[in-house]
Amino acid sequence: MSQKPSHAPRGADVREALLDAAVERYASGEAFSVRALAAQANVNVGQIHHLFGGKEGLRKAMLHRLAHEQDAQLAALPETATLDDLIGAAWRAAVDDRRFVRVLARQLIEHPGEPVVQSTFPVSRRMERALDEAGVADARLHLAHTLAAGLGFALFEPWLSQALDLDDDDLNQFKAQLRAFAGEDR
Repeated sequence: MSQKPSHAPRGADVREALLDAAVERYASGEAFSVRALAAQANVNVGQIHHLFGGKEGLRKAMLHRLAHEQDAQLAALPETATLDDLIGAAWRAAVDDRRFVRVLARQLIEHPGEPVVQSTFPVSRRMERALDEAGVADARLHLAHTLAAGLGFALFEPWLSQALDLDDDDLNQFKAQLRAFAGEDR
């Protein structure tokens, strides 16, 4: 029986190494097999089953982690943050770090008949509360439009840019329009 090299993660680091490998492989479209994940994380295949109950548990934990990473960016805002600040932070969380968008898109494409494995939606809930508090009519529907536009842009920006020959100024203007749309009707 072969042993792992001394630089293999130990203890709580094993969980983080597996989550890091899962995010990287899933977001990039690479194979999402237990063997590939374990090899990338430099851990034993059995650790995936021990810590997550298998590949599907790891996939669920990965989505949960990404959602909470995004929510942490919003939670870090000061108490005096405005709805515009919240929308800007949510935008940056989705557009500046596109891993969540890519992971979510792959999940929905590869498993169209399955319910979404993400169990909590902290960013959506936080934004819905903020829109409600700001008096936005039909806050849930408004948020659905906003998320659809923002997630779509985060995923398709390279294609949109090339298809419509958008330069940096065009893209910045479009991003500003999307952020304005997210906060309109207040």
